[in-house]
Amino acid sequence: MKRLCFIMMMLVAVSSFAQQKEDRRKPMKERAVMNMTAEEKAILKSKQLTLALDLTEKQQNDFQKLYTERAKDRAKMREEMKDAAEDGKLKEEAFERMNARLDKEIAFQQSIQKILSPDQYKLWKDSKRAERRNRMMAFKDHHRDFRDKHKTPK
Repeated sequence: MKRLCFIMMMLVAVSSFAQQKEDRRKPMKERAVMNMTAEEKAILKSKQLTLALDLTEKQQNDFQKLYTERAKDRAKMREEMKDAAEDGKLKEEAFERMNARLDKEIAFQQSIQKILSPDQYKLWKDSKRAERRNRMMAFKDHHRDFRDKHKTPK
């Protein structure tokens, strides 16, 4: 009887640790950044860059204008993507969309080079690489969780 009780307690203990983890990441709609306007996002980003790169007042204002334009452009592109998805034109327009996005990114980078000094630009590039690496690692973990949940039986 003691063995049976011990085995039952062990099964309960093991099963309580074997519960699946809950996804701690907030859904996209609940994130505070998703509810901000383009101007608010631009102000925050320019202040972050001011702290990181020690920007002057003029550079901070230039960045704010640049990021405001970029945020508005991204919102517009997001709406166009929704419309294209509803119409079923995503595959036909993929090349044009990607080409336009890369052109805008090149223009954005050139305008940043005009605003920043060479040392500041180098720091900015390094921070962008670090952000991209962190995003990729977070995405990689997300994909691992997704694959584990949706394994196909052999």
